[in-house]
Amino acid sequence: MYGKSQGFTLTELMITVAVLAILLSIAIPTYSNQQKKNRLEDARAALIENVYFMEQFYIKKHSFKQNSTT
Repeated sequence: MYGKSQGFTLTELMITVAVLAILLSIAIPTYSNQQKKNRLEDARAALIENVYFMEQFYIKKHSFKQNSTT
């Protein structure tokens, strides 16, 4: 009357959830560290770009002061 069920057993579902939890516990810190490295690299690049523009400004004006007429 009741043939073989076509669904997953509770044990299979619990094992799947446990495996996913282990993978996420490894992946999330790695992802967070990579994001931190990317933010630091972006900040470093922005600082280098600012140094370049400051050097160009100094070469052009022979001073870091900016004349303001306002």
